[in-house]
This record gives sequence, C-alpha cells and structure tokens, in this order.
Amino acid sequence: FNLVLGESSPAEVLEGKRPCQIDTVLETCQALQDAAQLIRLEGYSAIDKAELIRDQAYRVKDEAYDIKDEAYEIKESVLEARTQHETTLIEVLGLIHKQVLTTNSYVDEIRKTLDAVSGRMATLEQRVQSTQDEVGDVKQRFEGMYSEIKERLDEVNSEISEIKQGIDGLENEISHVITQGLDRLDGEISDVKQGLEELGQSVDDRIYGFTETVSGDLVKLEKLQTIKFIPAARVAQSTTYADYTGPENAVDGKYNTQSHTTCDQPLQWFRYYFPEERSVGLIKVVNGKYNSNRVRLNGARVSVMVDEEGRRSCRDDTITVREGETISSQTYYLDCSGNTGIGVEFVLDTGTCLEFIQIEVYAF
Repeated sequence: FNLVLGESSPAEVLEGKRPCQIDTVLETCQALQDAAQLIRLEGYSAIDKAELIRDQAYRVKDEAYDIKDEAYEIKESVLEARTQHETTLIEVLGLIHKQVLTTNSYVDEIRKTLDAVSGRMATLEQRVQSTQDEVGDVKQRFEGMYSEIKERLDEVNSEISEIKQGIDGLENEISHVITQGLDRLDGEISDVKQGLEELGQSVDDRIYGFTETVSGDLVKLEKLQTIKFIPAARVAQSTTYADYTGPENAVDGKYNTQSHTTCDQPLQWFRYYFPEERSVGLIKVVNGKYNSNRVRLNGARVSVMVDEEGRRSCRDDTITVREGETISSQTYYLDCSGNTGIGVEFVLDTGTCLEFIQIEVYAF
C-alpha cells in the first residue's frame, strides 16, 4: 500500500489532494480514490437525508405545540364555565391536564429522538424510522384526544343549560326571601332608631361628666403653675417586675420609661421620699399604661407619709381611671393640700400591678 501512495499520506491521497506516485499501481490508487469519493457522496446523502428527517420531525413538533395551544385554549374556555358547574369543570380540567402532560411527554420523546439523530449518524435510518412511527402514534393519539375533549365540552354545555334553568328558579326564590327580609329589616330599623335615641342621651350624660372632670383638672393645672416642685430624694416600691422597671423610672422626667411592680401580690405600694419634711400641695400622676391595661391603676390611693409609720389622707386620695389612650387623658392630679410630711405613698390592693410613667409632687 505504501508503494501505491508513494510519499503521500493515506488521507491526502484518498481525499484527492495528492496524486498517485507510481505508475505500475496507478490504477489501484485511482480505484481507491474513487471508492473514497463514493463513500463521501454517500455520507453527504445520509446527512441530507438526516436533515430532511430532522426538518420533518421539527414540523411534527410544531404541530404538537399547535395542538398543545388548542388544548390550553380549551382549558381557558372550561375555566370560564367553572362558575356554573364547578364539579364538572374540575373533571374536565383534570382530563385536559392529563392530556397536556401526555403531550409534553411525547414532545420530550421527539426532542430526545432529534438529539439521538444528531449524535448517532451510524444508526441514522433506524432512528429516523422509529421517530416517524412515534410521531404517527402521537398524531393519532392527539386526534383521539381532540375528539374526546369536544365530546366532553358538549356535555358541559348541556349541563350549563340545566344550571341556567336552576339559576332562574333560584332568582325567584331569592327575590321572595329578600322581600320578606326587607319587611323584617324595616321593623329592626325602627328598633335601632329608638336604641340610638337612648344611646344619644347616654352619650350626652357621659360627655357632661367628662367635661366636669376636665374642668377640675384644668383648675388643678392652673394651681400647678403657681406652686413649687418637690424633687424626689429617693423612691421605692413593694416589688419590681423586671430590671428595667425599677421605681426610679417614675421620677426620671422621661415619658418612654415606667415603673412596674409584679402582678401577683394582693397589695402593692410605691413611696416618694422628699429631701426634707415639706408641706404638700398637688400630686401629678401619669398612668403607666395607655392601652386596655390602663385600668390596672384604677382604685390606687395616695396619702402623705408623716413618718415611716404614720399616714394622712389627701383631699383627692383615689385615682379613677378615665377612657383614652393618650398622655393627656391618662394624666391625673390629686389635691393633698393641708398636709406636711416626709413623702407620699401610693397603695393598690386590687391584686394587680402598680405602674407609673411619671410622678411629680408640688408644694403650695
């Protein structure tokens, strides 16, 4: 064979890039070149055939996607009818869903077949024939599914007509019920109107009482402008809820801190000591809670400490908690004028927590 090729490589001679070198075997060399050319032509033919089959497969794939789109359009139509007959539509949607899944499965098979055709040229004709068979089977199945879906839609349309007749009867029944309900509502409205009139009178009474309370607080506030503040030398409380709720928080001048006892004792107390014995005038108290827990302070009593044992009552000695979730609505003024002592004490015996945001004591 080397004598046939001479100095040329086998690939160069077979591809026709170099001529045969030795005349005595020229005929054999040319026969080899002709055979190589024939092999190349047959390879190109096989490639063309593969590309043609691949194009056919892609067209089949496009047809499959078109059928899939039709299935989704049918699904949308069924969804519009769902409000009329939900149970039947769910069955139809389930069927469509299964058919779409089947479609996707066949599309995936076609895609895998195309990949196999591109990667395995040696078994091209066998794979192409298999692909054509599968595409024919897919098309046949789609035709069967389309017919089945159409039959199901005809059944749904028939059921929708029956539902429409039922709705007409239901509208008549609803109209009758509404008429009876309106008659009852007229009577109830009359009762509500009477109740509102009674409620209005109750609200007027409560507004009057609140006005009286606010007026009293304004008078006390005017007195507050003319009296002198008594700072706390020290403070103490019966129990402490947490490290950050000590008694000093009630006299720090801040409105974002508070004192807080525990809530598990039958009696809780808070003591505000003066630097020295002083005459007491007015006490300002800001409730420790603005929300529903503000009622915990209700019933707290204040007295002047003559000494560690003796106590003297104030003119206004009891806190009655008001409505409202603001600082102003939860600020209370207690008149303790006429008393002298070393401090003031708050006592709460309702079995709940004693909480203050601020306590200020003033002397006349």
